[in-house]
Amino acid sequence: MPGKGLKDPLTNLMIDEEKCIGCGICVTVCPPNVTNDEIAAGKGPRLNDNVTLRIEDGKVKLVNPKSCNRAIPHAPFCSSCIERCPTQAIESA
Repeated sequence: MPGKGLKDPLTNLMIDEEKCIGCGICVTVCPPNVTNDEIAAGKGPRLNDNVTLRIEDGKVKLVNPKSCNRAIPHAPFCSSCIERCPTQAIESA
């Protein structure tokens, strides 16, 4: 059963901010984010970087759902953020 949080209709991802510890693992493993060299190196995105996930105010935010592989019809299915979240704050709804 999915936890608390709002379900994004494009990706079917649900983020439970109460469980999120802001570690940023999801940001660095997200395939669209990893196309940014600095994120691929383990750094966080800059404010003007066009990313799918980012940490804001200590919590993960899905800031650009249209760029998520789960929302792109012919992209490979992805669950990297779900699989690597240490607190299970990101779920598939």
